[in-house]
Amino acid sequence: MMRVSPALRWDYGAVWAFLRGAALPFCGLYRAGYTSLGVRSTSVPNPALALAGGGFKPAWELGDGGQERAGRGARGKAAAGAARGEGAAAAEAPASS
Repeated sequence: MMRVSPALRWDYGAVWAFLRGAALPFCGLYRAGYTSLGVRSTSVPNPALALAGGGFKPAWELGDGGQERAGRGARGKAAAGAARGEGAAAAEAPASS
């Protein structure tokens, strides 16, 4: 017996179209601009979704699915800080454990 998952070929936009179209529940962090969730200390809202006046658009508004993981790791943390207008010192500060 073989198990097949049609979602394997879905792109970022197709996943969000399905979730929202079917009114399925999802984690509230996606409404706050997170596009990929990982380690708490290095996951931040996606800088590509930053709004000029502060805050972030929801995850499903990300136009380039290739940027899905832009909010992960040290680079994501620094980029999100810069998108919020925080200085370089804040972006370079080590993550607390």
